Amino acid sequence: MSDAAKHLAMVVKALRAKKDRDGYKLSVRAGRKKKRHFLVRYNQVLEYNGDSFIYSTCYQYNLTEDVPWQEVVASALLLLHHDPTLFDKWRNQRGKRWGA
Repeated sequence: MSDAAKHLAMVVKALRAKKDRDGYKLSVRAGRKKKRHFLVRYNQVLEYNGDSFIYSTCYQYNLTEDVPWQEVVASALLLLHHDPTLFDKWRNQRGKRWGA
């Protein structure tokens, strides 16, 4: 297991995300009562409510560096956990490089 895979496993465990056959599912509390649900893949984040997907967005990491896909997914999970409104920012700026 590579360092990147170990790092992703630690992030998934710390955030209580769940590995799915399609990606990594993360539920985040946004405000007092609202909860947002995300499915994070290598270059795509989808927001869903239970069974159906509401919105999706593609994001692009800085491709000048040789970054393993596990690190990209771990970074997206951490950013969404810290600030779920970043998804809306990414959705409005499709195709641009992403970050906080």
